[in-house]
Amino acid sequence: MDPDTIGRLIPTVLAGCVSVWLLIRAANLTPRSRQVSSAALACGVGVFPITGAATFARGEGGSILLPALGVLALGVAVTGLVLAVWALRARASDHGAGIAGPVVAVLLSGLTGCAGGGLILFPLLNRPLGPAWSYQVAAHGFELTLPSGSWRQADASKELARFGCPNPPMVSSVKEVRPAPTETGFDAAIADLRELIRRHPSTPLEDRRGVNAHGHAYWVYVGEEDGPGGKVLVALSVTWWRKEKAVVVIFEGHHRMLSQVARQQETQRFRADAESVLTSVK
Repeated sequence: MDPDTIGRLIPTVLAGCVSVWLLIRAANLTPRSRQVSSAALACGVGVFPITGAATFARGEGGSILLPALGVLALGVAVTGLVLAVWALRARASDHGAGIAGPVVAVLLSGLTGCAGGGLILFPLLNRPLGPAWSYQVAAHGFELTLPSGSWRQADASKELARFGCPNPPMVSSVKEVRPAPTETGFDAAIADLRELIRRHPSTPLEDRRGVNAHGHAYWVYVGEEDGPGGKVLVALSVTWWRKEKAVVVIFEGHHRMLSQVARQQETQRFRADAESVLTSVK
Protein backbone atom coordinates (compact mmCIF):
# COMPACT_ATOMS: atom_id res chain seq x y z
CA MET A 1 0.00 0.00 0.00
CA ASP A 2 1.53 3.32 -1.09
CA PRO A 3 2.02 6.27 1.34
CA ASP A 4 -0.69 8.37 -0.36
CA THR A 5 -3.28 5.64 0.15
CA ILE A 6 -2.24 5.19 3.78
CA GLY A 7 -2.38 8.97 4.31
CA ARG A 8 -6.00 9.02 3.12
CA LEU A 9 -7.05 5.78 4.78
CA ILE A 10 -5.92 6.59 8.34
CA PRO A 11 -8.01 9.78 8.86
CA THR A 12 -10.99 8.13 7.14
CA VAL A 13 -10.89 5.17 9.52
CA LEU A 14 -10.29 7.38 12.58
CA ALA A 15 -13.25 9.61 11.70
CA GLY A 16 -15.42 6.51 11.25
CA CYS A 17 -14.32 5.23 14.66
CA VAL A 18 -15.24 8.56 16.28
CA SER A 19 -18.68 8.44 14.68
CA VAL A 20 -19.26 4.86 15.89
CA TRP A 21 -18.03 5.77 19.40
CA LEU A 22 -20.52 8.64 19.59
CA LEU A 23 -23.33 6.26 18.64
CA ILE A 24 -22.28 3.72 21.29
CA ARG A 25 -21.96 6.53 23.81
CA ALA A 26 -25.46 7.73 22.94
CA ALA A 27 -26.92 4.34 23.90
CA ASN A 28 -25.49 4.67 27.42
CA LEU A 29 -26.34 8.30 28.16
CA THR A 30 -29.21 9.80 30.11
CA PRO A 31 -31.40 11.84 30.00
CA ARG A 32 -32.88 11.65 26.52
CA SER A 33 -31.55 15.04 25.37
CA ARG A 34 -27.92 13.97 25.95
CA GLN A 35 -28.57 10.66 24.24
CA VAL A 36 -30.06 12.24 21.14
CA SER A 37 -27.43 15.01 21.07
CA SER A 38 -24.63 12.43 20.96
CA ALA A 39 -26.39 10.57 18.12
CA ALA A 40 -26.77 13.84 16.22
CA LEU A 41 -23.05 14.52 16.62
CA ALA A 42 -22.30 11.02 15.31
CA CYS A 43 -24.25 11.87 12.14
CA GLY A 44 -22.47 15.22 11.83
CA VAL A 45 -19.03 13.63 12.15
CA GLY A 46 -20.11 11.24 9.38
CA VAL A 47 -19.08 13.84 6.81
CA PHE A 48 -15.43 12.95 7.36
CA PRO A 49 -15.47 9.16 6.72
CA ILE A 50 -17.88 9.64 3.81
CA THR A 51 -15.74 12.24 2.04
CA GLY A 52 -12.64 10.23 2.96
CA ALA A 53 -14.12 7.18 1.26
CA ALA A 54 -14.87 9.32 -1.79
CA THR A 55 -11.14 9.98 -2.29
CA PHE A 56 -10.75 6.32 -3.25
CA ALA A 57 -13.15 6.63 -6.20
CA ARG A 58 -11.38 5.77 -9.45
CA GLY A 59 -12.34 5.28 -13.10
CA GLU A 60 -15.78 4.08 -14.16
CA GLY A 61 -16.45 2.74 -10.68
CA GLY A 62 -15.91 6.21 -9.29
CA SER A 63 -18.79 7.59 -11.33
CA ILE A 64 -21.06 5.13 -9.50
CA LEU A 65 -19.41 5.31 -6.06
CA LEU A 66 -19.49 9.10 -5.75
CA PRO A 67 -23.27 9.53 -6.26
CA ALA A 68 -23.89 6.55 -3.93
CA LEU A 69 -21.79 8.19 -1.23
CA GLY A 70 -23.59 11.46 -1.96
CA VAL A 71 -26.99 9.87 -1.33
CA LEU A 72 -25.62 8.32 1.88
CA ALA A 73 -24.27 11.71 2.97
CA LEU A 74 -27.63 13.41 2.36
CA GLY A 75 -29.39 10.72 4.38
CA VAL A 76 -26.93 11.10 7.24
CA ALA A 77 -27.27 14.90 7.08
CA VAL A 78 -31.06 14.82 7.28
CA THR A 79 -30.91 12.33 10.16
CA GLY A 80 -28.39 14.52 11.99
CA LEU A 81 -30.56 17.63 11.60
CA VAL A 82 -33.68 15.82 12.83
CA LEU A 83 -31.80 14.45 15.85
CA ALA A 84 -30.31 17.87 16.64
CA VAL A 85 -33.75 19.48 16.64
CA TRP A 86 -35.06 16.61 18.78
CA ALA A 87 -32.18 17.13 21.25
CA LEU A 88 -32.98 20.84 21.55
CA ARG A 89 -36.64 20.11 22.18
CA ALA A 90 -35.82 17.39 24.71
CA ARG A 91 -33.38 19.71 26.45
CA ALA A 92 -36.18 22.14 27.16
CA SER A 93 -37.88 19.52 29.32
CA ASP A 94 -35.08 17.46 30.89
CA HIS A 95 -32.30 20.14 30.94
CA GLY A 96 -29.72 17.42 30.31
CA ALA A 97 -27.81 18.30 27.13
CA GLY A 98 -25.89 21.51 26.67
CA ILE A 99 -26.59 23.83 23.76
CA ALA A 100 -23.19 23.25 22.13
CA GLY A 101 -23.74 19.62 21.09
CA PRO A 102 -26.91 20.13 19.05
CA VAL A 103 -25.58 23.34 17.48
CA VAL A 104 -22.36 21.66 16.40
CA ALA A 105 -24.40 18.74 15.08
CA VAL A 106 -26.51 21.14 12.99
CA LEU A 107 -23.39 22.76 11.51
CA LEU A 108 -21.71 19.43 10.74
CA SER A 109 -24.91 17.99 9.30
CA GLY A 110 -25.21 21.01 7.03
CA LEU A 111 -21.63 20.43 5.90
CA THR A 112 -22.45 16.75 5.30
CA GLY A 113 -25.44 17.74 3.19
CA CYS A 114 -23.33 20.11 1.07
CA ALA A 115 -20.71 17.41 0.59
CA GLY A 116 -23.41 14.94 -0.40
CA GLY A 117 -24.86 17.32 -2.97
CA GLY A 118 -21.41 17.87 -4.44
CA LEU A 119 -20.69 14.14 -4.65
CA ILE A 120 -23.94 13.64 -6.57
CA LEU A 121 -23.63 16.61 -8.90
CA PHE A 122 -19.93 16.59 -9.81
CA PRO A 123 -19.91 13.31 -11.77
CA LEU A 124 -22.95 14.54 -13.70
CA LEU A 125 -21.31 17.89 -14.52
CA ASN A 126 -18.03 16.20 -15.39
CA ARG A 127 -19.58 13.65 -17.76
CA PRO A 128 -18.72 13.88 -21.49
CA LEU A 129 -21.66 14.96 -23.65
CA GLY A 130 -22.29 13.45 -27.07
CA PRO A 131 -20.28 11.03 -29.24
CA ALA A 132 -16.70 11.38 -30.42
CA TRP A 133 -16.16 13.22 -33.70
CA SER A 134 -13.35 13.72 -36.21
CA TYR A 135 -11.75 16.83 -37.64
CA GLN A 136 -9.77 16.76 -40.87
CA VAL A 137 -6.73 18.98 -41.27
CA ALA A 138 -7.31 19.33 -45.00
CA ALA A 139 -4.00 21.04 -45.76
CA HIS A 140 -2.10 17.95 -44.63
CA GLY A 141 -4.62 15.15 -45.20
CA PHE A 142 -4.88 13.65 -41.71
CA GLU A 143 -7.70 13.47 -39.17
CA LEU A 144 -7.83 14.07 -35.44
CA THR A 145 -10.55 12.56 -33.23
CA LEU A 146 -12.11 14.55 -30.40
CA PRO A 147 -13.38 12.30 -27.59
CA SER A 148 -16.91 13.71 -27.14
CA GLY A 149 -19.42 16.35 -28.18
CA SER A 150 -18.23 18.43 -25.23
CA TRP A 151 -15.32 19.44 -27.45
CA ARG A 152 -15.80 22.28 -29.93
CA GLN A 153 -13.59 23.79 -32.59
CA ALA A 154 -12.13 27.13 -31.48
CA ASP A 155 -10.44 30.01 -33.27
CA ALA A 156 -6.86 29.12 -34.15
CA SER A 157 -4.22 31.82 -34.30
CA LYS A 158 -0.78 30.27 -34.67
CA GLU A 159 -2.04 26.68 -34.60
CA LEU A 160 -3.29 24.64 -37.54
CA ALA A 161 -6.42 23.72 -35.53
CA ARG A 162 -7.64 24.40 -32.01
CA PHE A 163 -10.35 22.83 -29.86
CA GLY A 164 -11.81 23.45 -26.43
CA CYS A 165 -14.00 21.81 -23.80
CA PRO A 166 -15.67 24.05 -21.18
CA ASN A 167 -16.32 21.51 -18.44
CA PRO A 168 -13.85 20.60 -17.15
CA PRO A 169 -11.74 23.24 -18.91
CA MET A 170 -9.46 21.67 -21.53
CA VAL A 171 -7.84 22.85 -24.75
CA SER A 172 -5.97 21.00 -27.47
CA SER A 173 -4.40 22.04 -30.73
CA VAL A 174 -2.45 20.83 -33.71
CA LYS A 175 0.66 22.89 -33.13
CA GLU A 176 2.84 21.91 -36.05
CA VAL A 177 3.25 19.52 -38.96
CA ARG A 178 6.76 19.06 -40.31
CA PRO A 179 8.20 16.81 -43.01
CA ALA A 180 9.62 13.57 -41.61
CA PRO A 181 10.41 11.15 -44.44
CA THR A 182 12.77 9.21 -42.17
CA GLU A 183 12.74 8.14 -38.54
CA THR A 184 15.48 10.69 -37.93
CA GLY A 185 12.98 13.46 -38.67
CA PHE A 186 10.47 11.89 -36.27
CA ASP A 187 13.12 11.68 -33.54
CA ALA A 188 14.17 15.29 -34.20
CA ALA A 189 10.60 16.49 -33.59
CA ILE A 190 10.55 14.57 -30.30
CA ALA A 191 13.90 16.05 -29.30
CA ASP A 192 12.57 19.58 -29.93
CA LEU A 193 9.59 18.93 -27.65
CA ARG A 194 11.84 17.46 -24.97
CA GLU A 195 13.84 20.68 -25.11
CA LEU A 196 10.61 22.66 -24.72
CA ILE A 197 9.77 20.58 -21.64
CA ARG A 198 13.25 21.22 -20.24
CA ARG A 199 12.76 24.99 -20.59
CA HIS A 200 9.31 24.83 -18.95
CA PRO A 201 9.72 22.30 -16.13
CA SER A 202 6.78 20.14 -15.15
CA THR A 203 6.28 17.11 -12.93
CA PRO A 204 6.43 14.13 -15.32
CA LEU A 205 3.51 11.68 -15.14
CA GLU A 206 4.06 9.70 -18.33
CA ASP A 207 6.62 9.47 -21.13
CA ARG A 208 6.23 6.71 -23.69
CA ARG A 209 6.31 5.60 -27.31
CA GLY A 210 3.79 3.39 -29.04
CA VAL A 211 1.76 2.71 -32.17
CA ASN A 212 -1.80 4.07 -32.37
CA ALA A 213 -4.91 2.28 -33.60
CA HIS A 214 -4.22 3.49 -37.15
CA GLY A 215 -0.71 2.04 -37.30
CA HIS A 216 1.22 5.30 -36.80
CA ALA A 217 4.14 5.48 -34.36
CA TYR A 218 3.84 8.15 -31.69
CA TRP A 219 5.52 9.63 -28.61
CA VAL A 220 3.49 11.05 -25.71
CA TYR A 221 4.54 13.10 -22.69
CA VAL A 222 2.15 13.96 -19.83
CA GLY A 223 3.07 16.22 -16.92
CA GLU A 224 1.69 18.68 -14.41
CA GLU A 225 2.81 22.25 -13.86
CA ASP A 226 1.77 25.31 -11.88
CA GLY A 227 -0.34 27.83 -13.79
CA PRO A 228 -1.67 31.27 -12.83
CA GLY A 229 -4.98 29.74 -11.73
CA GLY A 230 -3.63 26.52 -10.21
CA LYS A 231 -2.37 23.16 -11.40
CA VAL A 232 -2.40 22.43 -15.13
CA LEU A 233 -2.10 19.01 -16.73
CA VAL A 234 0.01 19.39 -19.86
CA ALA A 235 0.49 16.78 -22.56
CA LEU A 236 2.37 16.69 -25.86
CA SER A 237 2.54 14.16 -28.66
CA VAL A 238 4.36 13.60 -31.93
CA THR A 239 2.78 11.18 -34.40
CA TRP A 240 4.77 9.90 -37.37
CA TRP A 241 1.92 10.00 -39.86
CA ARG A 242 2.39 7.55 -42.76
CA LYS A 243 6.14 7.85 -42.11
CA GLU A 244 5.95 11.11 -44.04
CA LYS A 245 5.13 13.85 -41.52
CA ALA A 246 5.57 14.54 -37.80
CA VAL A 247 2.29 15.83 -36.36
CA VAL A 248 2.66 17.77 -33.09
CA VAL A 249 -0.43 17.95 -30.87
CA ILE A 250 -0.62 19.68 -27.48
CA PHE A 251 -3.18 19.41 -24.67
CA GLU A 252 -3.91 21.32 -21.46
CA GLY A 253 -6.37 20.58 -18.67
CA HIS A 254 -6.89 23.36 -16.11
CA HIS A 255 -7.87 22.34 -12.59
CA ARG A 256 -10.56 24.54 -11.06
CA MET A 257 -11.90 22.35 -8.25
CA LEU A 258 -10.61 22.82 -4.70
CA SER A 259 -11.59 19.55 -3.04
CA GLN A 260 -9.34 16.52 -3.36
CA VAL A 261 -12.20 14.32 -4.54
CA ALA A 262 -13.20 16.69 -7.34
CA ARG A 263 -9.60 17.23 -8.42
CA GLN A 264 -9.08 13.47 -8.71
CA GLN A 265 -12.13 13.22 -10.95
CA GLU A 266 -10.88 16.14 -13.05
CA THR A 267 -7.48 14.50 -13.42
CA GLN A 268 -9.04 11.23 -14.57
CA ARG A 269 -11.06 13.08 -17.21
CA PHE A 270 -7.99 15.07 -18.33
CA ARG A 271 -5.90 11.92 -18.68
CA ALA A 272 -8.61 10.05 -20.59
CA ASP A 273 -9.30 12.91 -23.02
CA ALA A 274 -5.61 13.65 -23.51
CA GLU A 275 -4.93 10.00 -24.35
CA SER A 276 -7.83 10.00 -26.81
CA VAL A 277 -6.80 13.18 -28.62
CA LEU A 278 -3.03 12.77 -28.66
CA THR A 279 -3.04 9.26 -30.07
CA SER A 280 -5.88 9.69 -32.55
CA VAL A 281 -4.05 10.99 -35.63
CA LYS A 282 -5.36 9.07 -38.63
